[in-house]
Amino acid sequence: MKIAFIHNNEQREHALAHAFCAGAAKYGHRTQQIDKTAKLNTDADVVCMVGVKSAKLFTQARKQGKTVLFFDKGYFRHRSETNRTWEFWRIAVNNHHPTDYIENAQHSSARWDAISYHRGASRKQWRTEGEHIMYLGSSAKYHAIAGLGDPNDTAALIVSQLRKLTDRPIYYRPKPSYDGARPVEGAYFDQPQRIPIDHMLKNSWCAITHGSNACFEAVMNGIPCIVLHDAVARPISSRRLKDVSNPYLASDAEVQQWLNNLAWCMFTEEEMLRGLAWEVLAMRFRSGVVDERKLSMTVGNISKSKTVVNKEERDKRRSVKRRGKKK
Repeated sequence: MKIAFIHNNEQREHALAHAFCAGAAKYGHRTQQIDKTAKLNTDADVVCMVGVKSAKLFTQARKQGKTVLFFDKGYFRHRSETNRTWEFWRIAVNNHHPTDYIENAQHSSARWDAISYHRGASRKQWRTEGEHIMYLGSSAKYHAIAGLGDPNDTAALIVSQLRKLTDRPIYYRPKPSYDGARPVEGAYFDQPQRIPIDHMLKNSWCAITHGSNACFEAVMNGIPCIVLHDAVARPISSRRLKDVSNPYLASDAEVQQWLNNLAWCMFTEEEMLRGLAWEVLAMRFRSGVVDERKLSMTVGNISKSKTVVNKEERDKRRSVKRRGKKK
């Protein structure tokens, strides 16, 4: 099998491509790293892309019968201490999110337990109160590849429909990297660079999105979601706007299974380099499921990987060090 990894000129994408290709090569596969191009010109069986590089590239690859692997930032958005890139990268097959796999797999909690312990993460119970509704927008590239049209037009349509269903305040929160975002009638315009999402989640009734990763953060904070396309929280969320007054609250068992499955769709670069990511994907290609018992290597001790702590914790540590020096 031949694998081509399309990447841009950023160092972090070079490093990601190298790690994944090196891991796949350990299984005897031929690999190729190529710069992003407007025309797909490779005889590879599998084409890897970082983010939604191009709807055109994706369409070309699928028409040529190639399997497309999408790489994007993981659902935990922490950065590696070694190269300042994302600690976890999610990998989806022939789609932007691995939602279909997460919806149907039946993994144990072992990998999720290791990741959540490492990240100090725990899910809050569902909230049953809240004032406002958040519509979480996606990028123009995502809308193009998903056939959703202009992000602002989509937001305007969603808000107009919601105004007929609820009196709660609505916030339109566009994707931070989307430069073309503009206010829409009937909703407050939440510019992400001004209001942190953690602050917005504190008093939210529910979150609505087509494909934003922020729905993961919403669920972890106990905020129910309405997922209208393939965002990762779809398996445990409502899927119709008319449920806005009574969004679906998945059981603890359903949420735990969702987390267990999600953990097998994101990997560190070290896990890619070792070949774990490729072995998991190859097993999916062969049988559609991953049997953890048949993997030739262990998941590894994720808790030992080095990551950058958040700003508050970093400042706290620095303050302690300064006080120590004064003594």
